[in-house]
Amino acid sequence: MNLNRFKPAWSQFRLMNSLPPITDDEVLHIIETPHNRMATIFRSMIRHTAMYSFLIVCCQGC
Repeated sequence: MNLNRFKPAWSQFRLMNSLPPITDDEVLHIIETPHNRMATIFRSMIRHTAMYSFLIVCCQGC
């Protein structure tokens, strides 16, 4: 992620609000949470299976 465009605005924001200096790494650590790809895929599969099962049960012709 390239933060060069935001440096002037961030410097002004820090100056106006008297914030202590924060490094780029700290900012990125805060806004970028690590994602566990397998957990995301597993949750997605469970959700899709549940929706598919619901549709099969509700939409069967009697």
